[in-house]
Amino acid sequence: MAKMTREECIRQASSNFTPEQRRRMWGTERLDELTDEEISSGVRHQKLLRRDGKTGEILQDYRLARIRKYVHDYQQKYGVSDQNRRKALENVLVRSLDDSAGRVSIEANAQGITAIYQARIARAAEAMKPDRLGWRKQVQLLDDLADELHNPGTTRNAKAAQFAREVSQVLEDLRLRFNRAGGGIRQLEGWAMPHTSNPSKMARAGVEQYVEATLPLLDRNRMRTPQGRPMTDAELRDSLTVVYHNMVGEGLVEEGQGAQAIANRHQEHRQLHFRNGKTYRDYAQRFGDENYYKAITDHIERLSREIAFIETMGPNPAKAFERMTAGLDKAFLVNHEALFKNLAGMNRPDGNLLMNFNAALRPALSAAQLGSATLSSFSDVGTASVAAAFNGLGWSRMLRRVGSLTGEEARVFAARLGGSIDYALDNVGMAVRFDDSAGADWSQRLADTVFRASGLNAFTNMMRRAHFMEMAYTLASHRGKALDAVEPKFRRMLESYGVTPWEWDQIRKARTRQRNGEQFLDVTTIADEGVQTKLMGIIHQERDLAVLMPDTRTRALMNQGQEQGTVLGEGLRAFGQYKSYSVMMVMNNLYRYLSSKRLNMADRVGYITSLVVSTTLLGALSLQLKEVAKGRDPRNMRDPDFFKAALLQGGGLGIMGDFFFSDSNRYGQPGLVTALGPTGGFAYDVYRTGRDMIQDENLDASRMLRYTPGQSLWYGRLIFERNLIDQFERLTDPDYLTNKRVQVRRRKTQQGQDYYWPPARKFPSTPERAPDAGAATEKPPQRRDRSWINNVVM
Repeated sequence: MAKMTREECIRQASSNFTPEQRRRMWGTERLDELTDEEISSGVRHQKLLRRDGKTGEILQDYRLARIRKYVHDYQQKYGVSDQNRRKALENVLVRSLDDSAGRVSIEANAQGITAIYQARIARAAEAMKPDRLGWRKQVQLLDDLADELHNPGTTRNAKAAQFAREVSQVLEDLRLRFNRAGGGIRQLEGWAMPHTSNPSKMARAGVEQYVEATLPLLDRNRMRTPQGRPMTDAELRDSLTVVYHNMVGEGLVEEGQGAQAIANRHQEHRQLHFRNGKTYRDYAQRFGDENYYKAITDHIERLSREIAFIETMGPNPAKAFERMTAGLDKAFLVNHEALFKNLAGMNRPDGNLLMNFNAALRPALSAAQLGSATLSSFSDVGTASVAAAFNGLGWSRMLRRVGSLTGEEARVFAARLGGSIDYALDNVGMAVRFDDSAGADWSQRLADTVFRASGLNAFTNMMRRAHFMEMAYTLASHRGKALDAVEPKFRRMLESYGVTPWEWDQIRKARTRQRNGEQFLDVTTIADEGVQTKLMGIIHQERDLAVLMPDTRTRALMNQGQEQGTVLGEGLRAFGQYKSYSVMMVMNNLYRYLSSKRLNMADRVGYITSLVVSTTLLGALSLQLKEVAKGRDPRNMRDPDFFKAALLQGGGLGIMGDFFFSDSNRYGQPGLVTALGPTGGFAYDVYRTGRDMIQDENLDASRMLRYTPGQSLWYGRLIFERNLIDQFERLTDPDYLTNKRVQVRRRKTQQGQDYYWPPARKFPSTPERAPDAGAATEKPPQRRDRSWINNVVM
């Protein structure tokens, strides 16, 4: 393609493209502000797309040039250094820690795209959501949905037919957007929905059995060659063999030399055409996942993430990232490679034995140990309120609205505005707050069941919904103002993400929807696709900071980008389990308010003080409720150690006291074992139990009972402990009653706290009074007492 002069480029761009297209391509409508290379690259990129509908190296170079321009401008503003270069590149991937990015990250865009398309299936999600304990009951509706997607009008189920039309349109629009970004998914006539091929099931069957079992399920009329003729038997077998090897040997993103471009993916998954919904379901049962609804929602989320990557970094993000970071040293704690791997999914390959075992074990441990996490979640009210005030939202109005956001009507209303359908998704329960990733289906479902039963899911989702609705309300209330007239805190929040006056004008044109006499901006009605995605990403990023949820940076810090299934990768994930909330509190709240470019020193002190005070008071409430749940009277709040414990509790450090401040935890495990995380503690308890059985020693039968899923539920743990665990320990330990009496007396002496339901008693009763100080038999402590921190436990 011949190189055009600057004047020719500007003339062609001005005549061929609308102002919106020029802004989308170059970031500005005034082309005379750009360099020759930037203008020429944009024009050539558009000509290439118009000529053959495909992308090439020029698109990769064009988008990489845009990133380099951003990095250059960032360093010009904050100083030329490797540190600022690294920060700028990290801002492209994830949210800036100090609000200095001036742009929306790939992570936020992926969240925004996902929410936009999920909003269009909100009614279907509500109808097919799990019940209150996380078990899906709409089996017939799911089957009918699969049948309607493959053969419309065959089920006579009006609801399934409606949902099928909505899902089909969403999947088609996602395909078109993927292609607009630079992808190349061909339109296949008769393609119904994503396949749920499971590499592990396929590998167990082997290629020959897979081919023979799948062949009779396919629609031979639609299985055609690229030239359009029906495939022969030999060609069908070859095609299925290719599908098998693509799935069994495929990772989420290929690395290294010859990496597969994301833009060229998703062809192998679309090659199979089943005769009807029944044959599709037979295939899913044998070689995939019978949860077809999950296949649809996972497909939306996965494709949204890839669209965000391509729109920012071009068709091959892995190669683009290598070029961008060439010669850049890694940071000490969170390096850019770990961020990219976590965001792109490169550290989650197809499972091996170690990965599958630990992925199943970690959620199962959460189901056994975190049933009382609800009592530790009240600090969400504090973090959400401070974050709302920081962004110019009405924190008191947000809290008043929480009670009205329960029930089907509220859930669907918020979801249709773009508030996400997380509450209706499988494997997106609150376990993600405490683990690096979702686990095996059965163990994740088990953990989700416990969190739903404890009330944690409902409370967290209501707080997240309330923050989203307050953001939508504030946007609607500012529609009549120009950007420079918007409330200063709210305007600074928008500008920190790079929202321009032109984009704000597009936001102001969006429609509103009314509920309970209030107007809320419907982000999904913003006409410009880029602005719609940007604003939705901003809202979801801020919501995840207000009601803390693990982000890419948190995961990168915890797993350092190490792959699952490796010894180091699994060890880091075991060590980091239950610690992510504390890390988020430090990085996404404390550090943000200390370093934000939007604040002066006085404001920083004010927000840090507000955060510490509010979370400490709420931590005190959590602490007292947990004392009651353990069978003890509330603690003396005049005790100085009480507010030390409340400070840590509100800061998300509830279980960390066991890890760092005691020689052995409350179940008798060495501190080193406890520091290795729940997985290490479980392995140690299994070892001790096996050792006792072999050596014929007194077997502590209660040790493994503590791993019973649901036994730690805050409203049932005491009944379980007193009527099962304590009774087993009485039978196996001759000194059990003596030790428990000492424990009760020590607590009475040191903290003035009685048990209203003492250990080893089946029913609540008045505890024995502690003896006089002179009659105490235990030795005085030889070091400073840190027993207060042992009470800050999950």
